[in-house]
Amino acid sequence: MNQKTCIRCRFSFPATPEFFSIGRGYADGLQSYCKSCKRELSRSWREQNRERHRELCRRWNRARSAEYLSWSNMIERCYNAKTKAYKHYGARGITVCERWFAFENFLADMGPRPRPTDSLDRINNAGNYEPSNCRWAKRVQQMRNTRVNHLLEFNGERRTIAEWSEKLGMPYTTIHERIRRYGWTTEQALTLKAQKGKKP
Repeated sequence: MNQKTCIRCRFSFPATPEFFSIGRGYADGLQSYCKSCKRELSRSWREQNRERHRELCRRWNRARSAEYLSWSNMIERCYNAKTKAYKHYGARGITVCERWFAFENFLADMGPRPRPTDSLDRINNAGNYEPSNCRWAKRVQQMRNTRVNHLLEFNGERRTIAEWSEKLGMPYTTIHERIRRYGWTTEQALTLKAQKGKKP
């Protein structure tokens, strides 16, 4: 079996991933430090750069958070003309307040999401993204608030598809497709039960 010498401790080990971490750009596909030396170097670096390491961890955790993704997507749809959602936001003149250009300010104003399924919602759908016009909302709240809401009147009640879905315990997509895709009447869409294996 081929041997490989660690450039730090100068000991030789079998040239396998058991003793050396896999690394791109190396002739044999293995890094130059043995795993033991690499652990020591990493530990030494963390001790010497403790505050920097903590900041890197904070940034990494922040970038993975749901709140950060909501903030990032908000910026994208308002200012990146290449995104699909831009036509519904930036192209309509929807902007983000200057304070929220910094994620820390956005998080301070909005706080963590109350529920995992919540998403960022504008109270006034024609308004901008700013503290007084934003909230964490359930999906059904956002459906009610969308500018393309479809109102259905039945038995003297006028509700959005999301509200009928919630009241009748019927999937939103079922009602939506019956009305929009298949052209059913409101009564048919809201009263006929779906049959297994059949659409809609």
